[in-house]
Amino acid sequence: MLCDLISRKGLPWKNEYDEQIIMQMKEIAWSDIGSLFNGLECWKELSDIFNYIIRLKYSDDLDYLFISKQLIKCLKPLNVFTYF
Repeated sequence: MLCDLISRKGLPWKNEYDEQIIMQMKEIAWSDIGSLFNGLECWKELSDIFNYIIRLKYSDDLDYLFISKQLIKCLKPLNVFTYF
């Protein structure tokens, strides 16, 4: 969802309606997560967040501090002030 919100192109499967094709496109994207964030200034930080999340198990606690720090790294080059 984050990629869809911040990427000018949106998700690769955004205009696809065939569920099989969408599933194939997602498998390809998840095998090379950098391709989803390609062209974004903070692709590394977003890739790190995504890779962290997909490794979680249902019972795992979410490390909000890690995610917040990665997002703040994305904002710094854009000169966005944060309160964190």
